Parts: sequence; C-alpha cells; structure tokens
Amino acid sequence: MTARPAPLPPRTMPEILEAARRATCGQCWARPLEPCAVPADTGPGACHLARVDRAARRGVVTAAEMAAIITAAGAALSPAAVIGGGRQP
Repeated sequence: MTARPAPLPPRTMPEILEAARRATCGQCWARPLEPCAVPADTGPGACHLARVDRAARRGVVTAAEMAAIITAAGAALSPAAVIGGGRQP
C-alpha cells in the first residue's frame, strides 16, 4: 500500500499573493514576477484579483485559497480589486 504524501500547510495571504505573481495580470498586464500597477498607498505585495484568478486557473493557487481571496475582497469583488499590501479592497 502506498502512503499518501502529507498535505501542505495552509499558505498565508502574502504567500498566496506571491504565488499568484507567477501569472500575468489580466487587469494591468504586469508580466510574471513583475508587480501589479496599483495605487502607491496599497503597500508592497498588493495585486489585482484578476491576477489571482489567472493563477488559480493555472493551478498555482488552490480553490480554497481562491475562496479566501474572494472573501477578503468582499463587496469590492471585481477583476480590478486590489488584494493584499495591507490595504483592504
């Protein structure tokens, strides 16, 4: 009988957003690993929800992580919503 690999520990919001940066942003068209073009007051590490969505469709972000991001976006749910960076969307 083959043992199952241990599940990965849950990632924090900054870790999820860092992983999402591997995808191109569908809102501002930032290339992989480049920061999104977001307002300066959002703080470091912020990105557009569109980028997280693209990363999720490519399997870089899990469905559970995407659900957490959508919950964080709250009423500001749109592709242009800015997630992370210390500023609420």
